[in-house]
Amino acid sequence: MSDLTAKRKLAAIFYADVAGYSRLTSRDELGTHRRVMKMLDDASESIEQGDGNVLRYAGDAILAEFPSIVLAVEVAVSIQTKLAQLSEEHIDDNSVKIRIGLNLGEVLQDRGEIYGDGVNLAARLESAAIPGGICISDRVFEQIRGKIDIDFENGGTRIFKNFEKPIHIFQWHPTGVSASTQDADLPLPDKPSIAVLPFDNMSSDPEQEFFSDGVTEDIITELSRERDLFVIARNSTFAYKGKSPDVGQVARELGVKFILEGSVRKAGSRIRLNAQLIDAQNNSHVWAERYDRSMEDVFEVQDELTQTISNTLLQKFRDTETERALRHTPQSIAAYDHYLRAFGLISKITKKGSEEAVREARKALEIEPDYARAFMVMAWTHAYRAWSGWTEDPEKELALSREAALKAVNSDKDDFWSHGALAFAELFARNHERALNAINRAVALNPNSADSHAMRGAILNFAGDPVEALEEMKLALRLNPNHPTWYLAGIGRAHYLLGQYEQAIPYIERLVNTGDEVLAWHPLLIASYMAVGREDEARAEVRALLAVSPDVRCENVLAITPFHDEQAAAQYTELLKTAGLPE
Repeated sequence: MSDLTAKRKLAAIFYADVAGYSRLTSRDELGTHRRVMKMLDDASESIEQGDGNVLRYAGDAILAEFPSIVLAVEVAVSIQTKLAQLSEEHIDDNSVKIRIGLNLGEVLQDRGEIYGDGVNLAARLESAAIPGGICISDRVFEQIRGKIDIDFENGGTRIFKNFEKPIHIFQWHPTGVSASTQDADLPLPDKPSIAVLPFDNMSSDPEQEFFSDGVTEDIITELSRERDLFVIARNSTFAYKGKSPDVGQVARELGVKFILEGSVRKAGSRIRLNAQLIDAQNNSHVWAERYDRSMEDVFEVQDELTQTISNTLLQKFRDTETERALRHTPQSIAAYDHYLRAFGLISKITKKGSEEAVREARKALEIEPDYARAFMVMAWTHAYRAWSGWTEDPEKELALSREAALKAVNSDKDDFWSHGALAFAELFARNHERALNAINRAVALNPNSADSHAMRGAILNFAGDPVEALEEMKLALRLNPNHPTWYLAGIGRAHYLLGQYEQAIPYIERLVNTGDEVLAWHPLLIASYMAVGREDEARAEVRALLAVSPDVRCENVLAITPFHDEQAAAQYTELLKTAGLPE
């Protein structure tokens, strides 16, 4: 590529691909080719009529660009609507459906084509779309909001391969996204997860269907005995029987990382069993095996297969965990012991516990001066002390928190807890953009950490995006049903900021009634009471707060309530003042 011809520009990028192309081809190669070519011709015509420019065909895929993202969305909706109508007129399993991904991003233009992360993300968005639907990035959504009468549904955040930060996506489908099983993608469990799809009966005798189903059920049963595996139940996987589903879509719908699929052929006294284990996150084959045995050995085959699967998954998981442990564990077991004590203490959120946590973290650092996790505990402890009103100098505590968090990240850039601590340190310093960058990094490092998602929800609230904050909190609750009480603050504050005060109050009341010694939660309940006219309860809460912390003033509360929106901060302060909290 020549530097003289390559130019950077902002482009509205359209990427489409046929869903289940390999499956369709295996059933009817020539017919599928003809239908796909016809679809490509029709789609290309629609793109050109909408002022778009088709740049590249790659088998069953199209790459195009538009002068406007609004035009790109309108054309994409038109194409999918027409295809949906055709599918209704000719109902069969061989109908062609496409996924479309739309992105607005910087690209490199050279020799009539475009390249770069903007194009790559459009392709990733396409893979996340529902067959027959459209998936767009948050940047696209912001640009079309209020300009186009098309309802996209919130798809939450996704971690895409080769993209460090989570991407917020939005979905559209002609029949409505919420009607699709795709809209409720489940997060991965914190251990190796697998779904065993019904093995195909490759025998000519339909009676052998019972046999192939029995083999599948036995494999599921045996895998389920392994406590360190997360195995989807038979009723869930057998819903896909006879449908030739896309393994990536199945994995997203069931919330698993691995898919086992296979086939059984029984002929006389012989059996042939084929099995393949697929890592659905990157669509790669972990292993595949074929077993040719006599029927009397069928149970031996099942045992061998389940043992191989269990060992393979557990070894992959343990290798990852061992590598992570080596990265975070210090040379000295004594330092590790002090860290564990400190970490356990901060989770209790008490003034006495915070003091002991600082002492334990310091002991760990005396032994291992560069121990990231010890710095991380220091950062969280100082933040808690400021947030909970356990110090006469909250600004000093917050400065110490940020200092320790930076040391933690510098000592181990791959520790998600350290990035989470830095995120809150930056938040209290009113560096909202830096706080979001840090928490996004924490989520990217460990997408299945419920605490990271809950922290991201809390930061989004203060950064002025309570809608997205609620989505993050829902994900955190799904990942951690037995969550710590502080999760309730993120949910309650989001409802408060959305003006949904009646919905906010039950969460905040539960939070305050836990007895945790956190100053910041009481003012939130006072403000919520005042907002709905429950003034007597608000004033009673003020008296209770002053009885415990007589020196609390509105300015103290505002110092530990880092709103980015000045109007939200002013409203909050006014409600507290009106309730009787001294300025």
